[in-house]
Amino acid sequence: MPHAILGGKLDLEEVWTEFSPHKEVHGAKIQNYCACFLRNDRQQLLFRCIAIDLGVTQSFYIVVEDKGSSTTVKCVDDPHLEKGPVVQEMIVKISETLITKGMTLEKTNLAALQKSPSEEESC
Repeated sequence: MPHAILGGKLDLEEVWTEFSPHKEVHGAKIQNYCACFLRNDRQQLLFRCIAIDLGVTQSFYIVVEDKGSSTTVKCVDDPHLEKGPVVQEMIVKISETLITKGMTLEKTNLAALQKSPSEEESC
C-alpha cells in the first residue's frame, strides 16, 4: 500500500483548520480534495478524495495518523481501490504539505517523495 511516514510533531487541528476544498485538473486527470475531518481525540485526519483518470472515477479517503513519534499518511484500506498513479500523487501532495509544515520524511514507498531537491531540479 502506498504510504509515507513522517517524523516530527504536527498540530493536526491546525492542518484541519487551514484546509480548503480544492480541485486540480490536468487534462483527463482530476484530483479533488473534497473535505477534511478531524477525529475527536485530535490524533487523526481523514481527507475525502475523488480521483478521475481517463474517465475512471474513484472515491476514497486518505488518513493522516499521529502515532506519537511519527505520522503516517496512507489510503484507508479499501479492497476495491486501485492505488494507481493518480491516487499515489494525492498521497504525495498531502505528505508534501505536511513536510512544508516542518515534518521530515522518514520512510516511503512512493518514488515521487524519495527524490531529493537536487534530483528534481536536474529533471
